[in-house]
Amino acid sequence: MSFQIDWHLHRRQYATKQLALFHAIRERIVTGSSSTGEALPSTRDLARQYGLSRGTVTQVYEMLAADGYIRSESRQRTLVSYRSPTTEPVKGVDVVLSEWARRCRPHQPAERAEAKVHFYPGFTDQRIFPNREWQRSISRSLRQPSQRVLHPAGHPDLRERLAAHLRYHRNIQATAENTVIVNGSTQAIALIALMLLEKGDRAIMEDPGFGGTHSAILAAGGRAVRAPVDEHGIDLSALSGIERRARLAFVTPTHQFPTGVVLSFERRRQLLDWAERQAAIIIEDDYDSEFRRSGKPLEPLRSLSPGRVVYMGTFSRTMSLSLRLGYVVLPDSLIEPFLRAKAVFETYSTAWMEQAALADFMGSGAYERHLRRMTRIYRQRHDTLLQLFEEHLPGAFVWTASDAGLHLFGRWQYGRQRFNRFEKQCAAAGIGFTSADRFYESKSPPSALFAFAHLNPEEAAPAIERMGRILKRLQ
Repeated sequence: MSFQIDWHLHRRQYATKQLALFHAIRERIVTGSSSTGEALPSTRDLARQYGLSRGTVTQVYEMLAADGYIRSESRQRTLVSYRSPTTEPVKGVDVVLSEWARRCRPHQPAERAEAKVHFYPGFTDQRIFPNREWQRSISRSLRQPSQRVLHPAGHPDLRERLAAHLRYHRNIQATAENTVIVNGSTQAIALIALMLLEKGDRAIMEDPGFGGTHSAILAAGGRAVRAPVDEHGIDLSALSGIERRARLAFVTPTHQFPTGVVLSFERRRQLLDWAERQAAIIIEDDYDSEFRRSGKPLEPLRSLSPGRVVYMGTFSRTMSLSLRLGYVVLPDSLIEPFLRAKAVFETYSTAWMEQAALADFMGSGAYERHLRRMTRIYRQRHDTLLQLFEEHLPGAFVWTASDAGLHLFGRWQYGRQRFNRFEKQCAAAGIGFTSADRFYESKSPPSALFAFAHLNPEEAAPAIERMGRILKRLQ
């Protein structure tokens, strides 16, 4: 009886007859079609059967033998020697985790229903991204000399151009030396928490606020102190004297996440005065203020107190969510400690080629042109979305007024029960949005986020009209 393998399938998949035969026989052995101890055809017979040279078959047998799949018992007899792993479950081995590992919370991705149209935050519209200019920057970066020193601080050209951008647009005392590229803002938050918190130290964060900040504080051994956010921003006066004795404060003053409120001037002064009294560090997350629709840009906390504030930003909003690049501007006292800490996780900074391409993209002026264009488009989308909600869901939400950012934040006006039914029926209709409940530690009235960067008005309008019809059925 002939020795059967999926020869034609493997011949289409692999470039050479030798590789095709090797993988075809290997697959037959690994899947159990040929069992341990079974004799394979002679090289002469197999070559004749599949129209191959005997030399090709001999080379394949030698490759299989080198990998332990077959063995030669004599010149005429070749046997299968591979034994498949046992299918019995292997009992787990008890491993004693470090205290740090035990403090790390399980990763819990945001629960997002499958939706035909969604308003989930974090997405951008890649259909209107200047792909041609970006591809040219990538191409030029590939032609750069590769002998440049890879450093945990990031690509030197990108740091230089980013610092110039921040000095001009945000009035921040940024230089290539105090600007560090990170693998997304979450990495920066985690590193700073590990650097500056001892076990039991308090760190202040906003309520509501970003869950990743809470996880980073706990993993570092700290205690997260939640300070309430009202229409003026974070309110430290609501904390007790013990709670205010903290080492760190994580804030989003320009466009609070998720509520969108702006930290008032008086609260800014209170926060900076608190940092001076406590000898504390403030981490200022300026995650989406590049897109300002109107009004005078607010001065960052970093420009008011360079020695007490770590300024943090990301390219995920201005470029793409998949481009995992962020940055920090550090006080002089933290530059060297931060680089030492970062080098533990990344000896070389992440995505060096993408960093080089982004430096070229900024240097060519394409980044500035992109920001100006997207600001105009996002202003239109913001205004259209707000108009559509007021038209089709009048009175359902009270919206937070904001001059910047890429999402609307609305407080629901019809009670918790009706909100839950509204959210559920929208999901059933293929419309997704984000309930703000997951960002609060305290009990709060129902509210929601509606991001608009990735949606054009023609996509958003039918979804909001349908949401209006759902609401009418609930009334």
